[in-house]
Amino acid sequence: MKHIFLFIFLSISYSTFSQEDAFSRFVTLPNYNDLKNAKVKTLNIDDISYTKQNNKIDTSKISTKIEFLKNGLFSKITTSNFNKYYKNQRLIEFDKSGRPIVIFNKRNDSLSVLAKQFFSNSRKQPDCINIYEKGKKLGEQYINHFKNNLLVKQEYFLQDTLKHYHQYTYDNKRQVIKEKLHNTPNGFGITWDKSITGDKTVKNLFPNDSTLYSYKTINDTLITIKNKTSSSFKEITKKYTNKDYILDIKEEYFRDFLERSTHTYTYNSKDSITILNYSYYSNKEKTSYYKIMENSKFSIYRRKSDFFNDKEEHTETTQIETILDSHKNWIKKIYSKDNFISKIVTREIEYYD
Repeated sequence: MKHIFLFIFLSISYSTFSQEDAFSRFVTLPNYNDLKNAKVKTLNIDDISYTKQNNKIDTSKISTKIEFLKNGLFSKITTSNFNKYYKNQRLIEFDKSGRPIVIFNKRNDSLSVLAKQFFSNSRKQPDCINIYEKGKKLGEQYINHFKNNLLVKQEYFLQDTLKHYHQYTYDNKRQVIKEKLHNTPNGFGITWDKSITGDKTVKNLFPNDSTLYSYKTINDTLITIKNKTSSSFKEITKKYTNKDYILDIKEEYFRDFLERSTHTYTYNSKDSITILNYSYYSNKEKTSYYKIMENSKFSIYRRKSDFFNDKEEHTETTQIETILDSHKNWIKKIYSKDNFISKIVTREIEYYD
């Protein structure tokens, strides 16, 4: 079992975080496109959840303070996590171009640097990303190389040792069409102890890998196809935009069989989103699905899964009471189900004059 776990862990370390994804391991930038009719200076959000357990109510709270520049870009984000066990804070600082440059962790009044990005010009992608251990020692590092302002190579170092690097090829529209991953002699792999081999310790390096990308547009739909050459995995994403909503579709294939698809509708004029997720057998029959529909008044979650031996669709409906300010931005949402308030989210919005 330990060897299986090791294989999974190294596979994840080896194959992910290419291009600019490294920094997003630690931060997911919030999307507040619903804010309208005014320039926001600061946004203070308190998200309090209530859970019934053994006739008691447990409470957890996440507080977020977002500071904006006058042009609408992020300036600073502070997120605080509170529960009965600990208080943890994460601070993200941005430069004048709205790019995150440093992440701090604060736990029990101790502040430490988690990660830094370094930029030499106006590119969105950094020249270098440093990830620190315990706020001091450099643990991981990504070094990016550019040509004509396009990322052509990214090197990944662990404890000052080059583990692997990615190379990127582009078409004449500056879209990436090939991503090649090169493992190094010091790279990731599976190490078999001599107690298993019966002779000596043997390390089998993971092979090099390539991912091919292709693009096409059909009517108003942009389609991206992603193929991994070392496996039978294929991913197709589709994006359709009209005046009412944006539809994002993600399809995952294995050996040309559709395994999973997700449809996300984001509506422009309303505080509303719909997510449809389906999983399939190799014979294209649905094995499970879930559907989420949410607007300013209610949230409906529906699911049915063979894994849970569901014979009928399971439905949960949550009522949402929404309060708006004078700018038509919501400042409070109260979520309740079966006459029990499960969550209260408040937003204190300060506007630029």
